[in-house]
Amino acid sequence: MQKTAIFYFIFCLYSFLGANLSIPQPNEKRYVDDLTHSLSAPQVSMLEKHLQVLDQKEGVQLIVVIVPSLDGKKIEDVSQVFMTRWQIGFHGRGSGCLLMLSTGDKSCYIELGYGLSGWLNEKSAEKICHDTIDPYLAKGEVASAAIEGVKAIFTALQVDFESGEGFENNPWWGKASLLFCFVNVFFLFLLARFSSSRFWWLSPSIGFAIGFTQSIGLAFVLAAFAGVMVGLSIILRRRFTR
Repeated sequence: MQKTAIFYFIFCLYSFLGANLSIPQPNEKRYVDDLTHSLSAPQVSMLEKHLQVLDQKEGVQLIVVIVPSLDGKKIEDVSQVFMTRWQIGFHGRGSGCLLMLSTGDKSCYIELGYGLSGWLNEKSAEKICHDTIDPYLAKGEVASAAIEGVKAIFTALQVDFESGEGFENNPWWGKASLLFCFVNVFFLFLLARFSSSRFWWLSPSIGFAIGFTQSIGLAFVLAAFAGVMVGLSIILRRRFTR
């Protein structure tokens, strides 16, 4: 009952956030939505060309959104709502990426789809914001922040910015990351199934730690999965021991 109340609270909070954000309708033909008009037409056209090539050749949909203000909200929350509402990268692989810049707040955030975990995780995304984008935003050079930020993301994805061609080791690492997730899900299931009831916290904790090596989102997913498995195991044990 307590867990249900917590999940309901989070759902209501997310719904409230989305309802109070002024989110424009996505333009499916564009990869750059500059709501502040900080980029010139040639700069937008240049980014659009490279981002389209990235989408077509590598299957990675990178969207750039520049907003004037966050209206006092966290940029992480705003980015997540944009990512979900616009269905960025939802081609069946979750290979979407949102680069959001707020000129009024001089802040940036990179929201990642789960399919990019083999190339780009939250730590490297934060490093791109801190090392590459933030210095330009601090000086008010929004166009440079967006362009250099996109180039840094291309580099992290191991894709050449000019040609849009990926390096040869990309597919191998992506498959290895996917295999890593499947193996650990099976491991967490076994741990939850056969561990003692008094150590119920062990499987969710290990799941969180394993997922955290990739991203904070995966950490919570694996922890939640392990928690559900622990709950089901305890229920089944009690039923069959009666």
